[in-house]
This record gives sequence, C-alpha cells and structure tokens, in this order.
Amino acid sequence: EISNEEKEKKRNLELLRAEERRVLEAQIAYEAAQSLAMMEAKIATQGHKRQSMLDRAKYIPLRLTYEERKTLRLVNAAINVSDYTNVIDIPYKNKAKRQHTQLQQVVAFLSGLISAVDYEKGQQVLQDRNFSPFQQMLADMLEVARRYKVTNPEKMRSEYGKLIYLMQDAVSDSIRPLLGINIFKPMITVYTLLESHNCLHILDDPLIYIATDEILPSKSKTRQDIQIEIKRKEKAIDKLVHKYNIISGELLKQCLYSISDNNSFLNSNKKPVEDCIVLLQSYFSSVSVEPGYSLSINEGAVGARLTHTHEMQYHYVHQSLALWAAILQDMFRLWYLSECDLLSPTTPYD
Repeated sequence: EISNEEKEKKRNLELLRAEERRVLEAQIAYEAAQSLAMMEAKIATQGHKRQSMLDRAKYIPLRLTYEERKTLRLVNAAINVSDYTNVIDIPYKNKAKRQHTQLQQVVAFLSGLISAVDYEKGQQVLQDRNFSPFQQMLADMLEVARRYKVTNPEKMRSEYGKLIYLMQDAVSDSIRPLLGINIFKPMITVYTLLESHNCLHILDDPLIYIATDEILPSKSKTRQDIQIEIKRKEKAIDKLVHKYNIISGELLKQCLYSISDNNSFLNSNKKPVEDCIVLLQSYFSSVSVEPGYSLSINEGAVGARLTHTHEMQYHYVHQSLALWAAILQDMFRLWYLSECDLLSPTTPYD
C-alpha cells in the first residue's frame, strides 16, 4: 500500500506539473500575441501582398460543408455507375442517333440524382420530363462535385472526366434546348462568397495572411516554436471573426480555411519545385563544370532524346522548373478558367 507521505508527494508533483503547464501556456500565449502584432504591422506595409490575396481569392474554391459532402457522395456514386462515355464515344451511323443517345443518357443521369434526393419528385420527372423546377438544385449538386475535385486533384480521377464530358454535351446547342435547362454553374470561390455579403474588404486585412498560413515543421523549430505559431494563427482567426460581424463567424472561418487549403496545396506541390531550383543553383553552375558533374546529354545515350551541352541543359532544367512553379502557383485559376471555357453555353465544344 502507498503511504500517506508518498500520496502527498504524488499530489505535489501533479500540482507542480500542472503549474508548469499553465506557465508554459501563458508564455506561449504571450509570445503568440507579441508575434501576431509584429507580423500584422509588417504585412500592413506590403500593399502588393494584399492585392495578391484579392486576386487569388477569385479562384480559390470554397471548402465543402458537411451537407455538401453528402451531395458529393451522391454525385460521385451516380457518375461512377454511369456508362456515359462508353455508350457515347463509339461510332454512330448518323448524328441524329448519337444525339438521341446523348439525350437519353443525360436524362437518365439527372433523373437518378433527383430520385435519390426525393423519390416522388424523381417519379414525376420520369413521367413529364420537365427538369425546369430542378435546374438550380442540379446545377448546385454538380458544382459541389467540381469544386471538390479542384481542391483534391488526386480524387475522382475517372469520375471527373466523365462528368465534364456529360456536362459538355448537356450544355451544347443540340441537347440544351431539348433538356430545357442549363446545368452549368460557375464554381463558388472565396471571392464570390465574400462579395455576396459585401465584405471583400476583409481580404485587405493583414491578419488574413497569419490566419491562413500553414504551420510547417522544420529542423530549426522547437515544439514550443510550433505551438506559438499555432496559437498565433488561432488568435488571428478569432480576431478576424470578432472584427467583422457583417458575416457569420462560420462562413468567415470557411473562407479562411479555404485559403489555408490553397496554401497547403502550394506548399505540397510548388515548394518542392522551388527547392529543386535552389538545389540546382547551389550545386551547379551554368558557366563552369566540375569534373564528373556535367549535365550535358547526348541523343541516344542513357535514354536521352536530345543533345545538350552542360550550359544548355542547365538553363533547360532551370526554365522547366520555373515554368512548372509558375503553373502551380496559378493552378486553381487555370482550372477555373478551363472549366468556364469547356462548359460555356455560348461557345460550346463540338
């Protein structure tokens, strides 16, 4: 049995540890507040960065809500079981036959979505073939799936392509009049949401950079440093929510988390490319070659398809990496504009 003296020692030790944790948390909170004030003042002087955030927000998709994730699963399941591309992308004797099959498949897909949401309304649609009352609902559902794909490029690999092909045909001049609705809706972005609430000026606030910054581990950072960064980010989010009460806290946090997702994407995809550029510039020179470290290639040797001198190959690699970094920086913008082009009802693809 444990003696009373040992129990007392154990209690005192627990109290001491609790006090140490409290002091550490207070120290972290204080340092986070100091760091937040310093960073806010520094970013406030960088007008170009604030303009950059305003431009970026136009093409950053809004993170899905819990209810939208239910819709995503439904659309994903529906397009997954559809044989649209297998049925359509085959030779047809004439254009009319192909158009008839396209209409059948599009109607079947859209009817399935409506029936999954409301069985009785789905039965009614199958009888009268009138999709007009469900245009907004269908456009919203398909927009959710497209928005999710942009923020998660590794997901829905085959389903997304099939969905875009189906939507391209559905908005074409030959199918849309017969269908009676337009199922395309531009993607909801951080910019469009804030614009609808008349609070685009939030994107000018220096705090937004701190509130959306991704906390990255580093060998030079201690655990306390990371905790300070996390606390600083939480404080910035709370400060923004209390500062701008013209929009609900949940919607504002959704916007901030969406920008954080974009920063995470850039850190996961663009940063490794920039690191490669740094390594190339650190260990190689375009004007001089160390023995055994030449970058030159010869056509036919070790699978090479080109013949480049060391200098030419150095610039070739550097320019390729710089181009890919620039593409990744604007990937969401390119994706958004590509979708608008592919699914445009005024200039459709044949």
